[in-house]
Amino acid sequence: MSEPSSTACLRIWGDTLIPDEVSLLLGAQPTHARIKGEVTVGKALGRQYVAKTGTWHFNASPRSPSDLDAQVSEIFAALSHDARVWEQLRLHFELDLFCGVFMVESSHGIGLCSENLRLLGERRISMECCVYAPCSED
Repeated sequence: MSEPSSTACLRIWGDTLIPDEVSLLLGAQPTHARIKGEVTVGKALGRQYVAKTGTWHFNASPRSPSDLDAQVSEIFAALSHDARVWEQLRLHFELDLFCGVFMVESSHGIGLCSENLRLLGERRISMECCVYAPCSED
């Protein structure tokens, strides 16, 4: 039987976001970033997409078995610990931590330790978690 897996990504977005400025503040390069109005071409169908807002994403390494605590720790260990930086970002942009959990059975719990909850709370970062249930083979 395979294990559940997880992904985690810090997402920052806003119309005035300049990815290089966010990178300078946080001391890390994003996994993915766009400036509002930037045009990209999709790999699968070759369609053009225009970024509706600026974005800066920083992904943790995927984990199998799932380990959101390790992923949250990985993200915040790589970024600035300066509370003033996080306050400045929060005042100008939206911030959240997106987590995806891919279950192999219909019942599997997820959670975060108090230290990681404190990190998110101090930075006023909300968390969005999507849980993907296993698909039946029928």
